[in-house]
Amino acid sequence: PAELQERVLRGEVGGRSEDPPPQPAALRRELAEIRRSGIGVINRRRPAPVVSVAAPVWDAAGRVAAALSIVVPAGGASPRTIEPAVRAAARAVSRGLGAPAAGRPGPSVP
Repeated sequence: PAELQERVLRGEVGGRSEDPPPQPAALRRELAEIRRSGIGVINRRRPAPVVSVAAPVWDAAGRVAAALSIVVPAGGASPRTIEPAVRAAARAVSRGLGAPAAGRPGPSVP
């Protein structure tokens, strides 16, 4: 939701990462790319180097109900090789929740 995004950008809500918080402009660009592509990739260096690839899970009303992700050790697999499987699994869960067959109700959901 937009209101949560703004709270995160103002520093009111934060994670437990040791990494510095993202700059608002960079985070907005990253979120826009995730909305466009339908996939999120995070490369973490601490506490252990890992790569996470995630895709949204949609409900019958066309809302994001959850996210499905896989986390692998950095260097273990390229995000590009994992992405199709993550997308397919998220679509399958979405169908189980009654989402449209495409798994996404349109080009972009704010």
